[in-house]
Amino acid sequence: MRSIAELRALVREARASGKKVGFVPTMGALHAGHVSLAAQSLAENELTVVSVFVNPTQFLPGEDLDAYPRTLEEDRRQLAKLGPDAARTFGHSGVALPVVFAPATSEMYPDWPESAGSVWVTASFADGTPEGSRRPGHFRGVATVVTKLLHIVGPDRAYFGAKDGMQCIVVRAMLRELNFPVELRVCPTAREADGLAMSSRNVYLSPAERSKASVLFRALTAANDLYRGGERRVGVLKQAAASVLASEPAGEPGYVSLADASTGEELADEDTLPDQIPAGRAGTMLSLAYQLGKPRLIDNVILGDDLKPGASLPASPQRMEAAQHSTSGVGGPTRLGSAPASSSTGGARRAFSTAPTPVGAPLRRKVTTVDLAAMKARGHKISMVTAYTYPSAVHVDRAGIDVLLVGDSVGMVELGFDTTLPVTVPDMLYHCRAVARGADRALLVADLPFGSYEQSPEAAYATAIRFLKEASMDCVKLEGGKAMAPHVKKLVEGGVAVMGHIGLTPQRISTMGGFRAQGKTLAGAQTLLEDALALQEAGAFSLVIECVPPEVAQLLTQALRIPTIGIGAGRHTDGQVLVFHDLLGFYQHAHHAAVAPSFAKRYANVGDVIQQALNAYRADVTSDVFPGSEFAPYKMKDDAERKQFKEWSQRALQQIQAWDKDSTGDKQQKKQSDGAAAPDETIKVY
Repeated sequence: MRSIAELRALVREARASGKKVGFVPTMGALHAGHVSLAAQSLAENELTVVSVFVNPTQFLPGEDLDAYPRTLEEDRRQLAKLGPDAARTFGHSGVALPVVFAPATSEMYPDWPESAGSVWVTASFADGTPEGSRRPGHFRGVATVVTKLLHIVGPDRAYFGAKDGMQCIVVRAMLRELNFPVELRVCPTAREADGLAMSSRNVYLSPAERSKASVLFRALTAANDLYRGGERRVGVLKQAAASVLASEPAGEPGYVSLADASTGEELADEDTLPDQIPAGRAGTMLSLAYQLGKPRLIDNVILGDDLKPGASLPASPQRMEAAQHSTSGVGGPTRLGSAPASSSTGGARRAFSTAPTPVGAPLRRKVTTVDLAAMKARGHKISMVTAYTYPSAVHVDRAGIDVLLVGDSVGMVELGFDTTLPVTVPDMLYHCRAVARGADRALLVADLPFGSYEQSPEAAYATAIRFLKEASMDCVKLEGGKAMAPHVKKLVEGGVAVMGHIGLTPQRISTMGGFRAQGKTLAGAQTLLEDALALQEAGAFSLVIECVPPEVAQLLTQALRIPTIGIGAGRHTDGQVLVFHDLLGFYQHAHHAAVAPSFAKRYANVGDVIQQALNAYRADVTSDVFPGSEFAPYKMKDDAERKQFKEWSQRALQQIQAWDKDSTGDKQQKKQSDGAAAPDETIKVY
């Protein structure tokens, strides 16, 4: 839509039918972060409007107003991905696409440019900030155009990304002071794999400059890690970030700012941050600017929050609750796309990957192998669960588990075998497809079953490729040490990511003499290290270490560049994995209870709950308690129909009973020989 009047008519029609309206203001040249804001809105509103308008009033003389990328058709294609096929991925209904509002400058600013400067909405408090002082008039232009757009659209909710931290503070203040009945949603910054904040201006970077641009993320991480470690001196924290920026000579540092995330008020170098964020405050925002070639890059983080590379798309419900206040922006200050303050020591808060998500919650970004490597580098533990079905995958994904393994242990847990050896490729493909339908976020890993890959690297590749093409898996896992290195190398070279598995390898129990712990001797530990290094060099992105002494697992974790996932291997690995049924106490019969692994912590007794429920159901049915009237909701249409049915049913039963009596013994034979007619065909019995 190009016309204000046309858009207003559409919104009025939506409101007349009781629909909620969400609004995403953009200047176009959309990237994944913009699309995620639209997805967030679609998840929460029946109508979503995305504006695409390059606002001239927020550009300074000499800035890139004329050169700013204008890609409306491509923007529309990006938003079209939010259609029904993407509904499950993005967490929205898929009923309607966003409405794109792309007005001309003359539509937004009549008599432009003669009218420029005649009416402004100002946010004077922002002018003295590091960002505001370097771009005088910028926030005035932002406040003015956002005010105009909100009046035009009249949304219930407006969605902004946290990357422009001071802009979010300005908009929040504007909503509050001007009494806009609009709920502000501030969503986490979308990032590239190396941590660079996504921005439409990133297209200006040359390949050489792009390779250097992650310096902002590294600078934020350095200061944030210090804060999480207990450092509270403002000057020290700022210097940590400044030193990283200065270490990259390709660009020119702009500023390093520490400010109150509620008000934007700058903190002095001699200030000391409190150990605990005061009530009603939103914490401290570390902001950076860095000139790298043509673009001026900005980024920020709320100190103490998890800072992860990769596109951190729409926030978890906890973060959304902390990142907005309803009705007119009234209420205390809120955090910018970040989690609420938790500990008094600045310790790690819950990452996106661990926040439970209710049904209907918006997308959380898909986990990748790159994310796991970054988690190891930063000391963040990786959570992994083995599951086999659609319902279990839904639960695992809602819990924010990082990796979901469809294991060949399905043979013992779901199919009733005593070992994993009978499991076939078709068995695994069936369960992988079910899991893939239930999990959007977790990295999906498929076990290659026994006998499907050991023969040769070529056999391994032929099997592995089926799991990616036919079952929507992200990668595969295979068991074995250095003997499997050529297989891993073949898969990786062919484009298949591989997770290794050493220690107790259940597919090899016939040669191991049963399910036995490994690495309990010096020779055994040396063999495990050789296996681990061989798999790493072959290209495995991660390694499962099963049933080995904790000190051996710790050695392997320290020796490897790739993440290690322990199971029965102690706490010194980079992550942990348990089987869905084990951790839930979901034992189907005595056999499973008898072989429950001693390393598996039981977080619930779901099996007991299921058994109690089934016992109660059987008792209710046999005693004629279920279903009572409350579970018989369907009624005859009216009293007349009920009366007719009663009379008809009595006649029908009488005729059927007479026919049954007449159809037994000698009479039945006589009737058949005489060609007796069937009951009155006008009476239908089902």
